[in-house]
Amino acid sequence: HLAVLSRLARAFMREDFTAGLRGATTPEDVVALVQEAVADAPASSASPAAAPAGLVIALSENIDSITFDASSGLLAAVAGATVAVVDPAKPDVPPRNIDLPKPARAVAAVAANTVVAVGDNLVSRIDLPSGTRTDVALDVDALSVTGLPDGRFAVGTADGHTLVVGADGVVATDIDGLASVDALAKIG
Repeated sequence: HLAVLSRLARAFMREDFTAGLRGATTPEDVVALVQEAVADAPASSASPAAAPAGLVIALSENIDSITFDASSGLLAAVAGATVAVVDPAKPDVPPRNIDLPKPARAVAAVAANTVVAVGDNLVSRIDLPSGTRTDVALDVDALSVTGLPDGRFAVGTADGHTLVVGADGVVATDIDGLASVDALAKIG
C-alpha cells in the first residue's frame, strides 16, 4: 500500500498528471489516470550507458556477506552454506567454492590468508590459498565476526555476547550485556 501511495504522491508532483486530472471529463478518465500513475513501473532491461568502473565479477548466488583478504588478494563471499573464493586478479577463473557444514551469516578476514565464517552453531576458519576449513567448537548463534589486529577474532552472538577467540579456537574473553550483536567492526 505504501508503494502505491508513494507512486501516487510522485504523480501529483508532475504537471502532466495534474493537468490530466483537471481536464478529465468523466470518472472513468480520472480512474484511468490514477491507475496509470500507480501501476508498477516496467522493469528496465536497458544496458548501462557506460561500463562500470573497476572489475565486476558475477556470482551465481545471493551473497550474505563478503570480505577481502589483503594478504592473499582474495575475496571470500558467503552464500548460504558456501564460501566462494574469488581472485580478482583472475576474473576469468570461476570462484572456488568451499562447503560449510551449515549456512553462514557473516564472513571476515581475521589474519593473513584466513577468513572466519559464522552462523547458527557455526564458526569455521578457512585458509584461503588452500581452501582448508577448520571448524571451531563454539555452541553459539553467531551473527557477526571481525578480525582483531593480533590474529584473534571477535564473534557477536544473538544472545548479546561478544566472544574474543584466539587462533587456537579457545574463547579468551566473553563480553555480555547486550541484546544482540548484529554487527562488529574493528577500528585501527
